[in-house]
Amino acid sequence: DGVVVVDVGSLRGGLLPSWRIVEQADALVLCTTPDPASLVSTTQWIETKGQSAPGVVGLAADTSKLLVVDAPVTAGERFGPDVAGELGDRVIGWWPWEPRTVDAVHRGASLDHRSLRRSTLARAVLATIASLAGPPPEAPDEPEPAAPVVPPPPIGHSRAAAPEPSAPAPSAAPTTSTPPTAPSAAPATSTPPTAPGVPPPPIGHSRAVARGSQSDAGPDAGEEPSA
Repeated sequence: DGVVVVDVGSLRGGLLPSWRIVEQADALVLCTTPDPASLVSTTQWIETKGQSAPGVVGLAADTSKLLVVDAPVTAGERFGPDVAGELGDRVIGWWPWEPRTVDAVHRGASLDHRSLRRSTLARAVLATIASLAGPPPEAPDEPEPAAPVVPPPPIGHSRAAAPEPSAPAPSAAPTTSTPPTAPSAAPATSTPPTAPGVPPPPIGHSRAVARGSQSDAGPDAGEEPSA
């Protein structure tokens, strides 16, 4: 779905070729100038629903709105925007006359273009569009999530309750142990072993060291020299 805007031209007279489109429109916007004659005649057409002459079939529904474009008037008096309050809610907008803005849109600029941000006409057009569209539809309320269904226990059985968590046992303080020390042994003194079969020398004698061969030793080996 979208919005379709149709320019049906002038609505003067009856039995117009565009009358079937006018009857099917959701809103009929009649544009006029602030010239007193044009503004008064357009307002009367809206009040009579288009029955401007006897025998002319008017609109079945009151869908007409009034839009005033503040175009310059060549001569005579003109109405100002303050007259919109007297016309009531039939006035859908009062647009200022800005040829530069119209030329920019004609050359392809959109209403939200940066060159038109300060344009009074651009803001008035957007306000008229918002008024015709009406307030945005309210979003439907989201249903609350349903609670989970717990099936009943089978007949003849009881539902076991879940065990309550037990409190943790207090932790014991860590103990420190000292390893036993081995008994210190007294340092053992060792006596160098004596040569086997050699008796110690008698007191008052010293042992001579043999030099050379046994033939040069002189006395027999078994004899001891005198001191």
